[in-house]
Amino acid sequence: MRISVTLVAAAVIASSGWVYAWKATTAPKPNFVQSLERVGSRALWFGNNTITGQFHISHGSPMWKEAYEGQLDTIPDGSRVRFGKDFWTTFETTIPVSIGGTRLEPDYYYLAIARNGDGLDLVAYQAARLREQRIGSFQPPQEGGAVIEMALEKGERVEDDLACDFVVDNTTGDVVLEITWGPYTLSAPVVAELTTD
Repeated sequence: MRISVTLVAAAVIASSGWVYAWKATTAPKPNFVQSLERVGSRALWFGNNTITGQFHISHGSPMWKEAYEGQLDTIPDGSRVRFGKDFWTTFETTIPVSIGGTRLEPDYYYLAIARNGDGLDLVAYQAARLREQRIGSFQPPQEGGAVIEMALEKGERVEDDLACDFVVDNTTGDVVLEITWGPYTLSAPVVAELTTD
């Protein structure tokens, strides 16, 4: 009796393995696979031999083309568009932080660009919510999220690659998020809420 039970159990395990193997061979394949190059910027604070807080922005970096300059005016006021290239531009913070006066709790965010009159703002969505809805970076939600006010400037110098950097004033310690692409620069002050414990 023990032998027959063992043989049955072995047969069930073996057949289960065959089923899993068969399912693996019939599983849907990705429509597209690519290797991504991403760049980023991080700010962090040390205290008591440990990191007391940090945040990080990461993005794909599209090349600027002169044809893009005219496209800015075609974005309808209030609409939101992709920010960066390929996968979402992401922002992660381990501490509460205010950017452009908008407070973000410690979390992982997906970022988009929003047209605001003659300017551009950032929108930070909680990544978990967008993942639940399987929303791609090329179709950011037109509602919800936290709007981050940015100052827009246009200069003579043209930056070929999109760059997002946390720039620190070494005298005051003030931090600014600076986004440059083509002749445009978006900027906003960044204030981190650090605990003293």
